[in-house]
Amino acid sequence: MLKLRFSVLGIAAIAVFSLGSLTDRALAQEKQGDVESERDGQGDVTLRIQGDKGARFSGACSLGEERREISGQAPESFEFDLKGRELSCAIDKQGSQSDELEVVLSGENIHSVQRLGGAQGTLKMTYDGDGSFSSMSSSSQTTVSNDGGSSLSRDEDKALENLDNRIEQRVDDILKRVLP
Repeated sequence: MLKLRFSVLGIAAIAVFSLGSLTDRALAQEKQGDVESERDGQGDVTLRIQGDKGARFSGACSLGEERREISGQAPESFEFDLKGRELSCAIDKQGSQSDELEVVLSGENIHSVQRLGGAQGTLKMTYDGDGSFSSMSSSSQTTVSNDGGSSLSRDEDKALENLDNRIEQRVDDILKRVLP
């Protein structure tokens, strides 16, 4: 009887030691997984295109070397797994001047809301996964008088168009220097 008790006690001790060893190993693996996840750029982010229902958009997002075309009508949602890579998106608003788009980027270290109005507009944004975010938007509008003609003279219209082209070129130049 005494031998049976020692045998049961010995088996119980071995079982407790084995479980403790397995638990330590599992905790170590989980901790290493957490560290790797932190290095992976905080995981998933969601890009939501909201605003006026049916507002149209198109564009593209680059995640490292991968490029993904996006288009549709609000509301729409896109998921990206950063895995340590930078996310860059250019989104063009299309359609009616009265439609508004709201572009929301959210994840563990980010919650950004950008708005685009007017007949056409472009939003360019970059997020590197650790909370560093930049964005730039541009839009164009045309004012029309009640009789259907342009409210600007031909020379004023041409001067504004030239100014718009110069601004767009400078923005593109700045973005090329800032964005890889």
